[in-house]
Amino acid sequence: MEGLTDLYDLLMLSSGAMTNRIDRLEQEGVVVRIRDAEDRRSVSVQLTPKGIELMDRVMPILFAKEKQFLQQFTQTELQTFTQLLRRFLLSFDEQDRWANHKT
Repeated sequence: MEGLTDLYDLLMLSSGAMTNRIDRLEQEGVVVRIRDAEDRRSVSVQLTPKGIELMDRVMPILFAKEKQFLQQFTQTELQTFTQLLRRFLLSFDEQDRWANHKT
């Protein structure tokens, strides 16, 4: 991940929406912003110890719920879904390359 722009692109959020979310997480002590000394426009976001502890508690619950949800599908359905999702996500990459090529 190169920076905040990459993060809000990945999450498909506007920069304003991403800023608001990071502001709230920072106020809760879950993340800190780290400014680049050489480029004032560049900011990284890093989990704090509190954020890491929260992630360690929440991620196993999330993964268990995802596993439970996916159990309703057959192996063939999951393979089809995976192939379609891969094509869908690759189409975003193609659009990005086309947009970046035009500028």
